[in-house]
Amino acid sequence: MIDKDDFLREAKEYTNDVEEKLVKLYERNENIIYSKENDLETYSLINNIIADLFNPTGVFSEPMIPLSFLETSIGRVIISALSDIDNRMYSINDLINMTRTAERIEGYSYQYLSQEIKAGRLKASKDNNRWTIPHAEVKRYLKTKGIE
Repeated sequence: MIDKDDFLREAKEYTNDVEEKLVKLYERNENIIYSKENDLETYSLINNIIADLFNPTGVFSEPMIPLSFLETSIGRVIISALSDIDNRMYSINDLINMTRTAERIEGYSYQYLSQEIKAGRLKASKDNNRWTIPHAEVKRYLKTKGIE
């Protein structure tokens, strides 16, 4: 998952129009309700953002995106939105990072999350001796724990 504060800090570096589009894209990317219509709107939004950032005057037939941009929070959100988010999977270690809060600096432990899986409170599957958790399940689980 992308850290929202980092993303918003990066978005503030752009004009208000681009910043608004970036925030809208972030919110769409975090939403777990998908439809073909929603995907088409998201794709159009991404095309507009990329054109605004890398071809604002329309001089080029295709925007040129530097590889370093893809390592930024904004770049990762764009890549994530372009990929099939329903198929995004997380490991227990990813979930540990997502459960870090001011009250629980270390996040939930690996053992605790394993117990949650075994108890059926967190749906995961074992793939090559490693737990994988679907994106929608991660969002649902974090919401039940009061972690946004």
